[in-house]
Amino acid sequence: MDKSSSSNSDMVFYKTKRIFFQDRFVHILCLEQNGPSALLALSNCLLLKGVIHLGMNLGDNIISEQMLIKTLHASTKKRVSIALLKQRMSQLGQSMELCTKFLSIDAIHPCHANYLFVLLDVVLYHGFVVDPEDEDIVMALGANTYADIKRGLAAHLSKNSSGSVTNQERSEDTEFSHLTTYQWKLIQGLFDDFPTGLMYYGWIIMDLF
Repeated sequence: MDKSSSSNSDMVFYKTKRIFFQDRFVHILCLEQNGPSALLALSNCLLLKGVIHLGMNLGDNIISEQMLIKTLHASTKKRVSIALLKQRMSQLGQSMELCTKFLSIDAIHPCHANYLFVLLDVVLYHGFVVDPEDEDIVMALGANTYADIKRGLAAHLSKNSSGSVTNQERSEDTEFSHLTTYQWKLIQGLFDDFPTGLMYYGWIIMDLF
């Protein structure tokens, strides 16, 4: 992503690359610096699917963010205003915090972070998945989200280490009061073994896509 050095220094431009994909040439957007970019992921999915087209000449190698917004706006069939689209896109310039569950690669609840993905019918998958045949860990996790389990574990560990808890921790501890010490150990082991969140079973499944 570049800040333009022209008279309008606030304009943002993205470099493009022309590739051959499924018997046709497609322009895709390129990431210039390391780090997550949900905006580029969404745009490139739509470009590869043929849902949007940049309409660029052979020699073009940049596109302004303003033009990209207009292109995405047209692909929504104007079901969302440009103002809202700009707001959502600004949130896509960073990593997304999604509400995921452990039992399915597509168990992601609709939220502000993935609003445009849902609107534009782009399916997201995640790797926070446990083996469904591991009955002990499946029972311990239940239908809770990744974030809920992390908060519950933090409250459980805080209570055990200090003996005192905050009101928020007490509420979260009560929410998971049905879990046994053994189940908490299973959950803690899960996060200790896979600190990045990408688990063996999830990795195996993600390899299929």
